[in-house]
Amino acid sequence: MLRSFLLFFFLLLSLTSCRVFFKSYYPHGSYSDDLKKAEEFTRQQNYKEAIESYKTHIAFRLAQEPRPSWENPYFYYLIIGDLYLKLEAPIRAIEAYEFAEEKQVEPGLISDRLRFVANWYAKDGQYEKAIELLSDYNDRDPILFDLTRDRLAREHVEELERTLEEPSTPHKESN
Repeated sequence: MLRSFLLFFFLLLSLTSCRVFFKSYYPHGSYSDDLKKAEEFTRQQNYKEAIESYKTHIAFRLAQEPRPSWENPYFYYLIIGDLYLKLEAPIRAIEAYEFAEEKQVEPGLISDRLRFVANWYAKDGQYEKAIELLSDYNDRDPILFDLTRDRLAREHVEELERTLEEPSTPHKESN
């Protein structure tokens, strides 16, 4: 009986401690209110509203003190950049990724996103822009950027060759 009581007491104490900890980190409401809005707007393909909600969430997280040492709210600029690509705004996407990089977001994540933009350009038929982007940012990850650039250059050449090989529409000869 005493053992059950002590177990219940420690469980209750643990849950209370978690609640106090949570309130100390998130005193103004739920950590995820704006984050949930952003994710919902993204699901609804309302990308402009999603971007604004992510920015509001970032501002909220930056204002929180104390904040866990491992947390970098600027990480969400990677998602913001992805949303700009969905809005077909690759320059704005690159700006968002560069801003995240300035704010110490993991460099490997930035490199992945820049390669993603290059692939977006290629899928849009803008191979020259894709290759230029990879060349401009090659110092981020030379091996992967070179591999991607080589692949895109080959695809571009193959596409040009296909265009040249396509038979032109024959003209009807008049009798």
